[in-house]
Amino acid sequence: MKAKLFRYSISDSLFQQVTYWYRTVYPFFISDLNKIGFSSYTTISWMNPNGTNRELLFKQPAPMLAPVYNFKTKKIYFYVKEDPLRRRLGSIDLNSENFRFLLPNTRYQDAGPAINTSGDSLLFYSNRSGSDNIHL
Repeated sequence: MKAKLFRYSISDSLFQQVTYWYRTVYPFFISDLNKIGFSSYTTISWMNPNGTNRELLFKQPAPMLAPVYNFKTKKIYFYVKEDPLRRRLGSIDLNSENFRFLLPNTRYQDAGPAINTSGDSLLFYSNRSGSDNIHL
């Protein structure tokens, strides 16, 4: 897959490609630092809004998908696809890159995190009831 990131301005309908390198997906805004974050499957990076100054923030062996950022906690939340049957929620601290899994290692598949504005509640979907449902 050779996905690139694009920006579309809603106010003036401008369409612009902002990345030109291989495999950039799952963009998210780091609004308090005026950065764009993105996943490249096993890495999470950030860059300026115009696509310059790309910097690697974190790398790990398994894919990190659907990242979201919370400006109050200064953390990036995502899910890790450890194998086809196991997904776990994780986070990294934007300042120190401390990686941690948020829930114990279980047989459940947790994914799709969404963090509230205050940073004290995470919404995600999981198969805890036998099929995928939303949990808070």
